[in-house]
Amino acid sequence: MIPTSMQDIEELAPKLDENDILKSFRDKFKLPTMSELTDQLSGASSQGDDEDSAEVIYLCTNSLGLPPKSTGQNLEKVLESWRKLGVLSHTRGCSPTETSDLRPKEILADYIVGAKVNEVAVMESLTANIHTLLASFYRPEGEKFCILIEKNAFPSDYYAVESHIRLRGVDESALIELDLRPNAKYLRTKEIIEEIKKLSEKLALVWLPGISYLTGQMLDIAAITEAVHDFCNCPVGWNLAHSV
Repeated sequence: MIPTSMQDIEELAPKLDENDILKSFRDKFKLPTMSELTDQLSGASSQGDDEDSAEVIYLCTNSLGLPPKSTGQNLEKVLESWRKLGVLSHTRGCSPTETSDLRPKEILADYIVGAKVNEVAVMESLTANIHTLLASFYRPEGEKFCILIEKNAFPSDYYAVESHIRLRGVDESALIELDLRPNAKYLRTKEIIEEIKKLSEKLALVWLPGISYLTGQMLDIAAITEAVHDFCNCPVGWNLAHSV
């Protein structure tokens, strides 16, 4: 059934939720209630009725995910190891610091990224990670000093790229934005590759999203990466923050 009205959508949504094989995972996270948000945003106390106690529909997990209900209990175990062991908690106790990233790496590699464990690193915030990558892989030299990104890129990407261009004293024209055709809603893979070929003598790095956070378009990572390597002989980076 294809919904054609808001009423259709409201009737279909609960059915889809009921048949979702992952529905049990919703109960593992603490969702804010309407009353909790109302109290914080308005400064006034809620009335305590059924509507106020209802959980909100949360659509911001790519910005900040919700806390698992087990977080407090697990965190307390780690803090207890710290209290009892001090510096020895680096290598002993609950989730020793020295190896604390190993289990998350396995989960990310196997269930989310689809890569080998030794190809995945659990690191910092999105922007810090982008800066780390650009510091290593943006190597302007001679005529090859430009970075190609999408127009209206996610702010973390844009500001980081702009910062590294300035840091190296490169002209601001080095930042090239991949724009849509007039009246187009999406970027065509063919046109992206044509632009890469046209700029091949200038590009030192290509930095694109796996999925555009504005349009939801999924880019052809394999085809574009191959084109960059073939025509530009430079690194290509993919921000998959909105993809995994």
